Amino acid sequence: MVKILGIKTTILGVDRIKPFYEDRDIDFIQADVNKINDTLLIKENTFSKYSHPWLIIEDVHINTLGVLKLMSGLMCSGDYLVIEDSMSKQEDIKKWAEVRNNFVVDTYYTDFFGINATSAVNSIITLRNEASNL
Repeated sequence: MVKILGIKTTILGVDRIKPFYEDRDIDFIQADVNKINDTLLIKENTFSKYSHPWLIIEDVHINTLGVLKLMSGLMCSGDYLVIEDSMSKQEDIKKWAEVRNNFVVDTYYTDFFGINATSAVNSIITLRNEASNL
């Protein structure tokens, strides 16, 4: 999609199994999300080479809380975190949000086609920006 739109970007994928497909604009970290603190924190400096803003999409259906804790700690103002298929993940999102209250749901996107007419129910999240209405 980004190529079709002419957007110059790099995509970073994380999975236990390295995909067969390779592309110069797609980087890959082989890691087990169940052990995210052991695997990705070690490689945290890997994230520093990617310029912001980031669009982070969580779609793994395991250890959502661990992903939220790690990735939200790396986010800057203007970054977005989208939690796909989030109906079954609401408890983890709530636990995370109780501690990380500097984030906000961007209802412009969650409600674009109607209230929460998305698979990312109340989970298109960005850092609260004091200068904006978010």
